[in-house]
Amino acid sequence: MTENPYSKSQTPDLKTKILSLIEGLYYPSESDEPLEYVEFELTIEKERIPLLTFRQFLGIRIETLIQHIEISDFFKPLLKIEDYFDESDLKQVEKAKSLQQLLLENLKETEVLRVGETEVTVYVIGKTPQNTLAGIKTLLIET
Repeated sequence: MTENPYSKSQTPDLKTKILSLIEGLYYPSESDEPLEYVEFELTIEKERIPLLTFRQFLGIRIETLIQHIEISDFFKPLLKIEDYFDESDLKQVEKAKSLQQLLLENLKETEVLRVGETEVTVYVIGKTPQNTLAGIKTLLIET
């Protein structure tokens, strides 16, 4: 697919809020990758995102594993508080809590899709009021 699936935001307030919350947030995995904002010019009329549509839109091969996981399972590592955390670490946890709440309150039919096996791209996406998709993504390395 040659066209860029990322669009100019139709929901600038939501985009601005998400961008401020993901700034400096890294998802804990073997590579600790940053979270990125995503928005797709893909109109979804159904309640759930059809996986075939998602695959085709992003050019994901049919043999590539896609799994649904719970949003709480995605955020669990970001919300975990360790004994050694300092004030900066605790602020990151608060940002992650706020991000989870923002996504759940502002996106309908929010889903978490894990794409791949060793290098896993994870999308936390939902429908905007315009019935397009927006959310965040990150890369996990799991060996």
